[in-house]
Amino acid sequence: MDLLRTLPIAVCSALLVAGCGGGDSSSGEQANASTSAQEVAPANPGDTPAQPTGGAVTLAGIRFAPADAWKDLGPSRMRKAQYTHPPVEGDTEPAELNVFYFGPNQGGDVESNIGRWVGQMEAPDGGDAGAVAVRSKLTTANGLDVHFVEVDGTYNMSMGGGPMTGGRTKAMEGYRMVGAIVEAPQGLVFFKLTGPEATAKAMEEEMRAMLAEASTV
Repeated sequence: MDLLRTLPIAVCSALLVAGCGGGDSSSGEQANASTSAQEVAPANPGDTPAQPTGGAVTLAGIRFAPADAWKDLGPSRMRKAQYTHPPVEGDTEPAELNVFYFGPNQGGDVESNIGRWVGQMEAPDGGDAGAVAVRSKLTTANGLDVHFVEVDGTYNMSMGGGPMTGGRTKAMEGYRMVGAIVEAPQGLVFFKLTGPEATAKAMEEEMRAMLAEASTV
């Protein structure tokens, strides 16, 4: 009788321990994950997905309309919007534009993000990308300040993973990176465009036109 009474308790205890063990492992990995902007989305109001308005998107107090030629991949946890531009003649890979928003006063400031983006590139001769990066600023007709940075060269594209995988990257030669940061009413909104140079330039032209027409809501 004692055995029959204690066996269910032992089994339940084992299951509870197993369940807690899995949860602790997951929490440990999350605690060790990178916390840089555009890699981890903190749990705050910025986690609210972008809201489409017809062809437009409303996010952080601004509204912008993606180009018709872009393929809309929809939002993910970290990316509030994702788009690709098909390869132009001579290129074999598409360009992609990812949009990030982390909430008011979240995600780092303009300079730290631009510096980190530039740090993911190498100049065409293998040198410092900072020496060839081009900075500019636009104030739209609707009063929004937009900070741009553009760099051609080799893009060290993240292949995912954190400390367990060493944060692997893949060197993509002949790439262009264009970053844009919009000072929106509810915080900074980050637009990061990367792709083969010709295709990236085609998408960049459309991105700049989109941001020049962005409005507040």
